[in-house]
Amino acid sequence: MRQITRYEELAPLLSAQLGRGVVTNAALTAEDWRREIAAGTLRCQSWAGGLVLLRRREGRSLMNFYLRELSLPDDLAWDSPVVLEIAARPRDEGLLRAADFWRGQGFEELYRRERLVLPKDTKVPAGDGPLTARVAEMADAEAVRTLLQDNFDPLTGCLPTAEELERDLASGNVVCVDGPDGRTAGLLHITPGRGSTQLRHLAVGKPFRRQGGAQALLARYLERTGFVRSLVWVRTDNEPGRRFYVKNGYAPDGWSSTVLCRP
Repeated sequence: MRQITRYEELAPLLSAQLGRGVVTNAALTAEDWRREIAAGTLRCQSWAGGLVLLRRREGRSLMNFYLRELSLPDDLAWDSPVVLEIAARPRDEGLLRAADFWRGQGFEELYRRERLVLPKDTKVPAGDGPLTARVAEMADAEAVRTLLQDNFDPLTGCLPTAEELERDLASGNVVCVDGPDGRTAGLLHITPGRGSTQLRHLAVGKPFRRQGGAQALLARYLERTGFVRSLVWVRTDNEPGRRFYVKNGYAPDGWSSTVLCRP
């Protein structure tokens, strides 16, 4: 694999993958790719049948792919654990076949997720618990990072890099709840999109659970984003989490995903 050092190197490789029959799990924008290149984290390998891109993270790489055919070059090598997620609807036969293909290449299925959607202009109660929700500030960076590390798998939890977290804090894309003692007790981390937002992480520290923190976070997040349509991916084995979202008006929209890892 070679490292990409300029977007001008990547652009023609991406353009070459445009066309009928190409199967991909990549949904990154040009700005996303440029950030990866600037951070020195993007590597790729291209061949006649496709393109593989790896975004290096601490202890792992996140993989995006474009496949014209379900085959790989003989010299494709992996030098760290690789995490791969494929989102699809039941009619997306190519992506479903791709998931089976990657399983045959040594990727193990870790879990599946289902996407839930909350329609725009939906309001939810904030609850009457003792935890107070607010938009996080830069001063909360260390507490937010600790909550993320304590509550999400470092390999598959899609944790933001330090740079990404700072950018999201500066943009108001993190909401916190404070405990009665003033400590940061929980967080909700989002990614804004066109006409919608995606809820990426929601966690409340163990000493503060069952005190209405998650409800306060959700209500403050929806208010903060103007009650636009909200998306969230929930693990299919996380029944308490799914009940929480459904109780607040979220419903499946037909999308599901498979998370795979090559150790």
